[in-house]
Amino acid sequence: MRAKMKRIHSVILFLSTLLFCLMISTADVFARAGGGHSYSGGGGRSFSGSSFGGGGGFHSSGFVGGGLGYYGMHSIGGTSSFGTFVVMLLVVIIVFIIYTKMKGASVSGGAPSETGSSSYQDAEDSDVSSIKEFIDLSDANFSEPVFLDFASAFLIKLFSEAAALERSSLWSYIAPNALGQLEPITGGGISWRDAVVGELEIESVRALSDESRIAVFASMNATRLTGANSADRLWMHLTLTFKRNAGVLSKGPKDATKFTCPTCGASGDRNAHGACNYCGAISVPGETAWALAAFNLDRTTKLSPVSVGGHVDETGNDLGTIYSPTIAADIDRLRITDPSFDIPAARQRFSDVFLAVQKYWSNLEWD
Repeated sequence: MRAKMKRIHSVILFLSTLLFCLMISTADVFARAGGGHSYSGGGGRSFSGSSFGGGGGFHSSGFVGGGLGYYGMHSIGGTSSFGTFVVMLLVVIIVFIIYTKMKGASVSGGAPSETGSSSYQDAEDSDVSSIKEFIDLSDANFSEPVFLDFASAFLIKLFSEAAALERSSLWSYIAPNALGQLEPITGGGISWRDAVVGELEIESVRALSDESRIAVFASMNATRLTGANSADRLWMHLTLTFKRNAGVLSKGPKDATKFTCPTCGASGDRNAHGACNYCGAISVPGETAWALAAFNLDRTTKLSPVSVGGHVDETGNDLGTIYSPTIAADIDRLRITDPSFDIPAARQRFSDVFLAVQKYWSNLEWD
């Protein structure tokens, strides 16, 4: 990828410049060690034509030290210290200009615009394959946790409404070519319930000149209903690929998991022609939001039924409580800093806080 290679080239160029400056500084050190400005170990200096004689005084750094280093220290500035500083300053300025031009060329096609979209120069300049590059060059609003929340909500809704997907608000978020790939979970009168997503992980990110794509690995379980009295609990591994048009920016956390009309934001109700009942638009999947472009059910494992009920003897109830071996010393140190500390009072306070948290958590009272 061109953008990535430009950054690598910039790093190599910068390191090479540092090495060059180090060699100039080294030449200055050698010159001072020899006394005065004697640069000839036995053969003198010759600057005629393209010959640079360094003799034996510079060893392996004869060319740079005896040629460029000497020129920089004597022809520029008049003194070795000032000359070395000037040469190094000029080199740094030149490298900075080159790096700035290269960096500007690599990102000029991906900066988000104020209208909520971003433009691209060409496919090579916009081809990225990491989340950081995707954010820098394609979508400054992108958040990996928010996107994974979207993917999780998409999966739950997909399985919950698989039996009547054509009437689901999810229909506007599925590309036509992906509908046939959903046959394993939508065909044959299959329906699902109790879908639970266990793991989600972004496998790859691509941003090209015309579209962006993100592939996601998922593991989940759900109950498959194939008849009145037939239900199987399945553990599944899936790979999903989502796409959207280039220039579309990500939604915020509050809107990312809402599968409303991509055009107007109303509920996903559609008429017989597939148009939104509110704005009348027929949405093209991926035009304004992420849409499923590919679906693959990699592996399915049937889970054994969970037995609820019966009697199992509990073990370990007669064992003693395990305390920290330093608990006594820790309490003594605490009492030095807080003389009023009392163990029974602390236990009561901890118990009250725990029971209060448990109560509000169970009642879903977060405020």
